Amino acid sequence: AALVGTNPRWRHTQATMNEHEVATWRAVQASPVEFERTAREVLGALQSRSGAHWEARGMQQQQQLPRELRARVKRDVYRALMRLGEHAAPAQAQAQAQPPHADAVEAARCEWEAALLAKYASLAKTHGGFLEPRHERADGENGGSVTGGKPAKKALYTPEDLLHTLASISANSANCMYGQTAFSVSLKTPTLEELRQHFAALSPRVRHLGIDDTFTNWYAPYTEECGDRVLDAEYPPLATSFVVTGAPASQRKGIWLAVFDLPKATSEQDAAFLQQCLAHASTWRCLHDRILKWDIRKTTSCDDEYFIFEDVQRELLLTLVRDPSVRGACAVALPETPEAEGYPRVLPFYGLAWYCAPLTYMFQQAQDAYPLFRKLYCEFFCRLHTVNSDHSGLLRLCMLFESLLAQRAPHLVLHLISLGVQPTALVVRWICFAFVGYLSVQQILVLWDRIIGFGGGAGLLLLPVLAAAILTYRAEQLTACTTVRELKVRECACTGVNDSTGTVVGPAPVERDCAVAGLPFLAVEQFAGLYEI
Repeated sequence: AALVGTNPRWRHTQATMNEHEVATWRAVQASPVEFERTAREVLGALQSRSGAHWEARGMQQQQQLPRELRARVKRDVYRALMRLGEHAAPAQAQAQAQPPHADAVEAARCEWEAALLAKYASLAKTHGGFLEPRHERADGENGGSVTGGKPAKKALYTPEDLLHTLASISANSANCMYGQTAFSVSLKTPTLEELRQHFAALSPRVRHLGIDDTFTNWYAPYTEECGDRVLDAEYPPLATSFVVTGAPASQRKGIWLAVFDLPKATSEQDAAFLQQCLAHASTWRCLHDRILKWDIRKTTSCDDEYFIFEDVQRELLLTLVRDPSVRGACAVALPETPEAEGYPRVLPFYGLAWYCAPLTYMFQQAQDAYPLFRKLYCEFFCRLHTVNSDHSGLLRLCMLFESLLAQRAPHLVLHLISLGVQPTALVVRWICFAFVGYLSVQQILVLWDRIIGFGGGAGLLLLPVLAAAILTYRAEQLTACTTVRELKVRECACTGVNDSTGTVVGPAPVERDCAVAGLPFLAVEQFAGLYEI
């Protein structure tokens, strides 16, 4: 009766519902047929526990039954709400007004994707084609293994190439800020006051795992106890609100899976699909596999924290570029590739391996990590290496970084421009790689907790906030540089990047100078004005 809305008392309780409960209630009223299967199972459970069965199981089971049913109904309501949202998304997208200069961004996207496909074809000619069979070699080298074959000699593109494309978008705009910005298009970005309101949960007035547990002995056990309850509930909205303040390391894997409503155990279908992709990679030598091998060699293999998990990373990437469901599940449009053998579903680029590297500390096998990796890529990471005007796309994130840095450290912006360096060029890899390779693994996972908790539409805004905080914190050192060469040396010392090769040689000591471990953007005193403390 409550589900279909025939109970007046239930209707009366709508006045005291919060926003999420009201949305859930509307979803129930809109599609009661979604819960027909659940209702039948509920009736079956009631019938099976009637009569002598109740006496055998005792009164304790009677008290637990409503709780189990409530949890089940809540999960089904949430899943139905998500399905309704997916069906309503295209109509809502059409109803939204196009942002200014959207046509210029779309034209740049088409030109960028055409250039990528042309370069991919050029690389195929250089390396002997898109696809060729593997053969057992006489010298004993296993040509049929996944790791066999020479890597490509260069990536398809780098974050710097993407930044150059974004900066070249011309819309005859007056958004020049007297040369203080690298972009000529005019797109709305959140103001400082809007960021304060949206990220109010990240205020230092709120307890966070990664900060408060270093000062108190009771907070970590208390958080773990709350985490157990979240895992038992198996309710994605509850897990999402919990992870905003940090997830315990021992429970992070289960909580992240609960956020995306993924099963705790890998399904046979996912495991079979991964094995199918790996079998294809061991049978055929594809150009994109060679590019991925070069990418791993230049990124995670050079990092002391990730090189030991190189095999798992390679299996995850080989599966991702062969997954036909990725392109349709991504939050933004990926470059279209021909539906032909030898073409990847995701075009590899320099730094793609960074996205899966932190997950290797949570999963031992690729088949267990891939469902979560696919979710993270489709919801978050695909926005960071494509040309689009999405509110959390790389273009707007870079523009938000410039806006924040101009407000918090205008003297640093003017100094960098006087040296002929755009501030965005210093941090584009930080944002594009979600800081993987520039912070330690534990710091990355703590940061990703917050990004996942706020969702792909808003969580990625933390990346330019953190980048602006770091440069503000390093403002004194950077303003002391008088030449571009000195600036590059100082930047390499701060970020751990080898300027001669462009590869990461170690995690950046950016946050280690801060007094508080965990959330760097909360520990930087110069940027604490974001939260008005």
